[in-house]
Amino acid sequence: EAKIDWRDMFDGNVRSQFESDYTLSRLSRNDIGGGFIFPAQDNDFHVSVDVLIDASGSMTDEMQREVLSEVKGIMQSYSDFQLRICSFDTLLYDYGTIFTHHNIDEIDDYQVKGGGGTDASVFWDKLLEDEYVPEQIVVFTDGYLGSVEHGGWGIPDYAKTMWVIHGGFRGKAPYGETYYY
Repeated sequence: EAKIDWRDMFDGNVRSQFESDYTLSRLSRNDIGGGFIFPAQDNDFHVSVDVLIDASGSMTDEMQREVLSEVKGIMQSYSDFQLRICSFDTLLYDYGTIFTHHNIDEIDDYQVKGGGGTDASVFWDKLLEDEYVPEQIVVFTDGYLGSVEHGGWGIPDYAKTMWVIHGGFRGKAPYGETYYY
């Protein structure tokens, strides 16, 4: 079975949301152009991502630390970003926590809250309450969320959603894109 790096897919998903613009840049004399001006892609855009971390009892502290480290590394690859991060079990925690390039190092001190059962629908309930549709949702989970019929996986097709499954679960999310950590 082919393995796809979820980080590459995330980057591709984010970049696909934006039209690349062109800028005129002068190549140095050491470049092939010999001082000519050529169009180049300008990929300087604002990235907005909502990250939801499964904090149920089956997600270990180590798994949650790995997720935070990965998220920080990915965000640092963009020059302008807004990262809303929260955790859930059967409740939603820290929904208003936002990181940008100004405070991304504070993510090292972020404490994932939870430890109970698992119900991702609490996040989608908050989105509906706030009438907010994120540009991109990335859910880090062990994949044990119950059934779609009972709301465990949230609202299908509400927003572009990427599921990153951490642990032994090898099922596929009922909607969005599924990748394995």
